[in-house]
Amino acid sequence: MTAWRRLRRLGAVPLTPGAAIVTYSEELHEQMDWIAEDIADWGGDAWVLPVGALPQADEARIRRRATGRKTAKQAAGRPTRLPVSRRAG
Repeated sequence: MTAWRRLRRLGAVPLTPGAAIVTYSEELHEQMDWIAEDIADWGGDAWVLPVGALPQADEARIRRRATGRKTAKQAAGRPTRLPVSRRAG
């Protein structure tokens, strides 16, 4: 969980339960390398893989996921999920 929290603070968008994407910058690349090293120290596997240009449809899907927006098809097809519990505070 610690790694996911750190990734989210860097602006990472989860793609799958084990993969995330962030906008490329030298600074973020270095921070991602540190997170990957920590994951390896904890006994896991992690890779930092710079990605080139993505097809427009994939980029649009990732941007929607990052902002929490859904396509009209998605909004019509799934009910909104409510949180199971909320922290007091």
